[in-house]
Amino acid sequence: MLLMMIEKGMPIDEIIYCNVMATPYLGGDFPEMYAYIKKIEKHIGRKITFVQAALSFEEQFYTEYKRGERAGQIYGFPFTTGFSWCNDRLKLKPLRQYQRGAGEHITYLGIAADEPKRLAKMDEYTRAPLAEWGITEEMARAYLEERGLLNPLYRKFRRLGCWFCPKQCLDSLRRIRWEYPDLWRVMLQWQEDSRRAFRPERNMFELEERFRREDEKTAGKCRIALTLHPFRVINVVPKNKAQKERRNSHMKIKTNAENRKDVVKAAAEILNTPSKYLGVPSCNFQVGNCIIDRAGTVETEDEKTAEMLLTGLAERGFVDSPETDENKLLVALPAEGLTALNMKNLIFLIHSRQYLINQSIGEKTFCIPDSLVEELEENESETMEAVKDSLLAYAEEMRGLGISEEKITFRFPYTEDAVKVKAWTDLATAMVKQAREQKRIDPEERIEENEKYYMRIWLLRIGFGGKDMKDSRNALMVNLKGHYAFRTQADIDRAKVRTKQRAEAKKLAKQEAQEGEGGGETAGIGETVAELFLEETGGNGEKPEPTEAA
Repeated sequence: MLLMMIEKGMPIDEIIYCNVMATPYLGGDFPEMYAYIKKIEKHIGRKITFVQAALSFEEQFYTEYKRGERAGQIYGFPFTTGFSWCNDRLKLKPLRQYQRGAGEHITYLGIAADEPKRLAKMDEYTRAPLAEWGITEEMARAYLEERGLLNPLYRKFRRLGCWFCPKQCLDSLRRIRWEYPDLWRVMLQWQEDSRRAFRPERNMFELEERFRREDEKTAGKCRIALTLHPFRVINVVPKNKAQKERRNSHMKIKTNAENRKDVVKAAAEILNTPSKYLGVPSCNFQVGNCIIDRAGTVETEDEKTAEMLLTGLAERGFVDSPETDENKLLVALPAEGLTALNMKNLIFLIHSRQYLINQSIGEKTFCIPDSLVEELEENESETMEAVKDSLLAYAEEMRGLGISEEKITFRFPYTEDAVKVKAWTDLATAMVKQAREQKRIDPEERIEENEKYYMRIWLLRIGFGGKDMKDSRNALMVNLKGHYAFRTQADIDRAKVRTKQRAEAKKLAKQEAQEGEGGGETAGIGETVAELFLEETGGNGEKPEPTEAA
């Protein structure tokens, strides 16, 4: 945007860059960014003004809450959804303060024409020249590449931001660990001190363990990376045979405990052996012949010990069963004709209803990570390649859904119950159909107290109406709590009053008819009964269906 404005001779009073500091001495951007800014300054012959907050991210990170339930605790990592102190205090506030001192002005932002969500947030004092000129992100990239001025970071990352941002995708984090190990170690240290995990579904130590396992799988290949701390080459060479055998002989058990001390205590009970803290640099615990790392993963070389631990930890709820296609009912539907928008819609739909669906099935079958949804919402590009990249990055964290070029696979618990099989197949088919037909689906997850009522409303909306679908509706509601026909307890109480009134009216009408008196009055009572019945059934005059999974 800046270069195009200069080429077109547009007046520019000042060029501002919001410089977020990670620590008082370390910038929040990658080293290449600061070199790139100097390059642009030299190219245009102008200085760029740096605006930054009084405190760095780290100083805010270690700030303590003054009141409330968290009083005395540090902020730790910011939330990834809703309000984030990080963006507000490190970017928005310093920019607003600086702009207030500039008096009346117009702000130009580099928002492209294919970023409608960002454009919608602009106020009357903000302009987006790229969008006004119809320049998309790809067009802007091509413009810079032709002039040799593309930011080199765009050859590594799809999106740029602070290197410690918890909203970035797994591919970005993986690259940071590999190419910027010094920065990665800083994040690990922060996680050691933060009560809140780096991301809702994983903390930094779990990410470290995941990436380390990935490295082991590629240990037979030579990988070379160039970093800038300063320039140096890192080689990962193949392990020798003895090292490989020792590594492969280790058995690991990944646990789901929020606090690894709970795992340490459980392991000590299972093995009847006291635990020992091994200190830095590993920060591991040892229990007998097993090691428990910072991510809560248990490692041992002894098969019998591994079996004892696996059984004992599973009984205590610290071990999740890995998702495989064994003991699963697979419902596969063709993906032919599905667009990138359809794929996003399907993911958003399952995320919004996964609580109800899992409650309906009776176990946690589907899991769409919040971070995947956030990334798909942020990435406004509707290309299939972009969606596939996001799915690949979160493939290990997703449960219940598999997407390939040929098919969409839903993984339900295995059953031979024909009614359940039909119900789950109908559900999968209906969700794909809605993803195809609806323009946009709100991904916000809904957790309702009256599960049956909201499940029934949703099922009817996606095509589960009519007698043909009655068995499937019932099968999908049988495990849910609440009432299928009434939203609240007050609605149920009112219905009971109406039912009682109707019964009394019928009884009175019968008595009058038997006595053969007051024909006109009897007709009037009949009308009252009819009115109550119409009110009860919604005014359509049809008899209500028998209670479904009430």
